[in-house]
Amino acid sequence: MIGELLPDQPALDNPGVLQAKNVTPYAQGYRPTRNLVPQTDALTGPCKGAALLQSATGVIYNYAGDATDIYTRTGDSWTSVQNGYTLGDDDRWAFDRWYDTVLAVNGVDKLQVGDFNGTMADADTAAPIGRHIAVARNFVMVGNLIENNQGTAPIADAAGVSWSALGDPTKWDIEVSGEQGFQHLDGSGEVTGIFGGEYFTICMQGGIYRANPVGPPAQFQFDQVMPNRPVPYSGAIVQVGYGIYFLSYDGFYMFDGNTAHPISSGKMSKAFFNDFDRDAASVMTAEADLENNLIYFAYPGQGHQSGICNRAYVYNYVTGLWTGPIEQDTQQLIYSRTPGVLADSLDD
Repeated sequence: MIGELLPDQPALDNPGVLQAKNVTPYAQGYRPTRNLVPQTDALTGPCKGAALLQSATGVIYNYAGDATDIYTRTGDSWTSVQNGYTLGDDDRWAFDRWYDTVLAVNGVDKLQVGDFNGTMADADTAAPIGRHIAVARNFVMVGNLIENNQGTAPIADAAGVSWSALGDPTKWDIEVSGEQGFQHLDGSGEVTGIFGGEYFTICMQGGIYRANPVGPPAQFQFDQVMPNRPVPYSGAIVQVGYGIYFLSYDGFYMFDGNTAHPISSGKMSKAFFNDFDRDAASVMTAEADLENNLIYFAYPGQGHQSGICNRAYVYNYVTGLWTGPIEQDTQQLIYSRTPGVLADSLDD
């Protein structure tokens, strides 16, 4: 059996391999990377974010956004469900859903909400403008606030988060009830990602916070659980279950809710950083292939085109094996399934 990818180890007597290019890691070795086959038409402009969302009844929808529109996928084409947006070069879409309400933020407009395949609109006059979004325990939370509208006057707080009323992502005015609110998080720089579940995991440039629901009047207890583990790259964070996989300044890690564990140290961290163009880190994109237990981290390597990732490393989160780099130009990674069908039927 071929050994694991270990380019950071000396070449002499290396127990693994120095390269595992254009293959993916599986339980019993490696498999060739499949050739890309077009599945849909292109968006009108470069993709700035995409997500697979599942309705409360289990129907699958694919959403994507560019600088001007939000789209849903129908068959092999994309249909605009809302237009008129004006995203800048560094702005990105982030999507989530609360039951049968689609949620989207882009760092320019107030939180957008709508029904599946329906039009999108501002959630509320007091809804925030932010860059990251997640859902936990029937609350919607938005972070890296370009504009927090819950106070007496709009304020910007890149280290802040705000949350909706319980069970209603269209209510954000703190004068209406005591459920919604906001919090500034000290000492860790900007919010780079938020992930939900039973609690919120808030990734920041300088560390990781966890927001545990505690009920009124505070609603959440914010704990800085990893004050010295930076999560600086918002495009290189992936959630699988309650594990958060991310790129830090010295390698890749998995945060289990309490501790961040290194997963690339002594394996391929040095090889990655020798190729990685940090100045173009904002174009990074990452996604999990849940069917094969893989996480893809696409990044701008040496010789990349402006605004495009040209390589990816792949991590098997069951075996702990890495492969890479895969040579492939990429704008956006998305875990996609056939839209308009029940999720359960895809396993038949």
